[in-house]
Amino acid sequence: MRFARGFLGSPVLALGVVGVQPLCLVCSSEEPVAAELAPAAPAENKWFVEFGPFWRTGGDVDFRIKSFPALAYTPPSVAASSRVGPADAVADRTYDDGYVKCDYGTGIWDNNTWYWGYKSDSQAVGNQLVFHGSTYSARGESLQPRDRFALDLDDEVGGQAKIGRTVFTTDRTQGAIVLGLGFSSFAGSTGFEDLGYVWSAKRGTITDIYNLLTDPNMLPPAPYSGTKEGPGYVIPNIPARREIRGEAGSSPPLTQIVHSVRQEIDVDLWAVSLGFDVRGKGRVAGEKRFISYVAGAGITGNFTSADSDFRWAAMQDGVAIDSASFSGDDRTFELGAYGEAGILLRFSERVSVSLRGRYDHVLDDAEVDFANTSAEIDLSGFSVLANLGVSF
Repeated sequence: MRFARGFLGSPVLALGVVGVQPLCLVCSSEEPVAAELAPAAPAENKWFVEFGPFWRTGGDVDFRIKSFPALAYTPPSVAASSRVGPADAVADRTYDDGYVKCDYGTGIWDNNTWYWGYKSDSQAVGNQLVFHGSTYSARGESLQPRDRFALDLDDEVGGQAKIGRTVFTTDRTQGAIVLGLGFSSFAGSTGFEDLGYVWSAKRGTITDIYNLLTDPNMLPPAPYSGTKEGPGYVIPNIPARREIRGEAGSSPPLTQIVHSVRQEIDVDLWAVSLGFDVRGKGRVAGEKRFISYVAGAGITGNFTSADSDFRWAAMQDGVAIDSASFSGDDRTFELGAYGEAGILLRFSERVSVSLRGRYDHVLDDAEVDFANTSAEIDLSGFSVLANLGVSF
């Protein structure tokens, strides 16, 4: 032992010499250490945020007009007696073939006059004088324009952001609770014109027959024109009989007043969502997956702010003869639900991009009330979303 100890200088090696199995802490023919030092799988990221733009279809809006402003203009009408006067009272009368007017004493001393004239001897028939005048029979009719109409909101681009936390995982899938906020703004406009007032006039012929007061042989021959100062042959100022006949196809141009309406609306929609997402894992059996699926569903709260601009005008021959405008805004809240599905592209353990299709169903139309209109807005619609996601 002394020789071996002194020669080898090592108790361990000396034991090996005398037959004791050596204990080596540095080297071994087996390889357990390499397996024990293999890198562990990366830990799962529990949280993620996603944000990006989306394109969404606009809904439709049903409007109801509360009232139309009263027309401040009435088309002129020509009464049947405007030129020839009433048939039962003294008046200045003008006919196509003469006149019968009031002299200084007509209606004061009696109802007779020497202030008259006629053009043709054929107007003297027996003991009567006959005068003919053109006139119009006028008819005005107010028409009720439509009080309900609809418009489509334009498709628009909005933005969305959401945060989620993974709550369970399997070998291939992970599920998460997701809270989201989206904003979109829509606009729409429409207009129409409806008849509000129609005035039509039909031409006719009035025949006034006067009884002569004296011998017809004393009647001055035509053409004859008496004066207000006189003197002259005296006849009654009020006709003994009046006949009115219409003439087909002789109506003057038709007058129309049109209600012209222009409606514009802007709708801002904030949607808060709470849902559940299911997506394919980025690593399955130790193998990275670049493309996987994503799907989700949940409930939404939809805050709506709407601004309305209603303009009205009464138009005649393309010219506004009266107008008014009404503006207003209103807000409402409606519950809804959503469902979405798409693909998920993973660029690393933390960064991904998703492309999804989504449908939002709002349980009830948003009912808003403005100054002169009210509206029901359909907020349901389809969306296409592109989101950038970051896990942590």
